[in-house]
Amino acid sequence: MATKQIKIDFYRVVMPDGCPVLFSDIINNVAKRKREDRNEQVAGVHMRLHELKIQNECIQGDLLRIRIEDGAEVASMSGEIEPIAMGSDEGLGEHTAFLYEPTQELLVVQRNVYGVSSSRLAQYFEKVGNLREPIFLDPVYTEDAIDRLAKLESATRLELRMAGPIDPNQFRGSSGMKDFIELSKALRAPAASVVFSLGRKWRGKSLHIPTLKRFIKDAFEILGVSAESFSKIEISGRTENEERDVLDLVAERMVAVRKVRQNAYRNLSFAGRRGALLDALEEKREELRRLFKEDSVAQRKNGR
Repeated sequence: MATKQIKIDFYRVVMPDGCPVLFSDIINNVAKRKREDRNEQVAGVHMRLHELKIQNECIQGDLLRIRIEDGAEVASMSGEIEPIAMGSDEGLGEHTAFLYEPTQELLVVQRNVYGVSSSRLAQYFEKVGNLREPIFLDPVYTEDAIDRLAKLESATRLELRMAGPIDPNQFRGSSGMKDFIELSKALRAPAASVVFSLGRKWRGKSLHIPTLKRFIKDAFEILGVSAESFSKIEISGRTENEERDVLDLVAERMVAVRKVRQNAYRNLSFAGRRGALLDALEEKREELRRLFKEDSVAQRKNGR
């Protein structure tokens, strides 16, 4: 059978301060509902938790996007096209598999541009969990990126570039970035960036490194945006040995790639996608342990 390649992203789940429920509780509670009662509309997207499996405390789920707003056709190589008849409550289904490990608040997500994005995933569980404040998903950066960031002794430039076209629904909470997006809309700018730099006048000086590193750690909560909002988070600086380094954290997010066999209908089964995510998690397990060694759940909660 033919195979299809999928990309897999890694995140840490950040629940709202003082939230009385765990992310795992929200997932388990919605899974107790009938499937038709799990449907929610988030920012115009219809979705539901379609499958759930728990194995060795690892929550394995499948979110389904129902593309009610889109029609579809079957086309043949001979030139014929036939519309697919669908009812008013029917649409093409697009799947996004995920894993969640509560002990490390680690979320592993299948990347599917037609399915449920990571930001919509967070918003779905906010909605079914009746939360008043947003859930944020912090990307897990590679061990090399974390080491390079730690070695920076000075920095002269920080660039934040928004991924265009800018979606207002990416802005969450009470962030001042909402004003920024309104300005972008008024200017009819499909993309935008913000640069913090010293310029020539302050050559030899540095941006405040402790503040910079704290910002990078909690950037998405501080700005009130999803990780998908940025196409670049680039830091230019020097190490203690005066070696120049340019670090783009978007390019340094932890990502895995796997091939999954298609079934007789050319789809990727939940079992196949779930297996790919589990395999990717095992491949990254040792690196994740080293990254999280001094960053336990208790420490993260006490530090916020």
